[in-house]
Amino acid sequence: MEMNTIERLQAMTILKPLQGNIVTLRVVDRAMRVLSLKENELAEFDVKQDEKTGSVSWNDKGKAMREIPLNATAVSIIKDELKKLNDAGKLTLEMLGLAEKFEVVPKEEAKA
Repeated sequence: MEMNTIERLQAMTILKPLQGNIVTLRVVDRAMRVLSLKENELAEFDVKQDEKTGSVSWNDKGKAMREIPLNATAVSIIKDELKKLNDAGKLTLEMLGLAEKFEVVPKEEAKA
């Protein structure tokens, strides 16, 4: 699946508090490792974190899409968690792109 830096970080935020059985947790653990920024990406994207606000920034290279090898189970877990947030009315504007990417609602509904 193609994802940019913000989508990867958002997916990690959704997965981090997840609880479940050992199989689910192993899938989530692997997904977190796949989604995390690697050392070379941190340097390439010039990732910086503001110590006062905690906000993270990167250069334009971090906006580019990269192929992230998430397996079907991890994709399903992320989609399910986004759907729960959507159903509870807890999606944020920042998560809109990720929710659309994971097709949380059918495209026809999203256009309404």
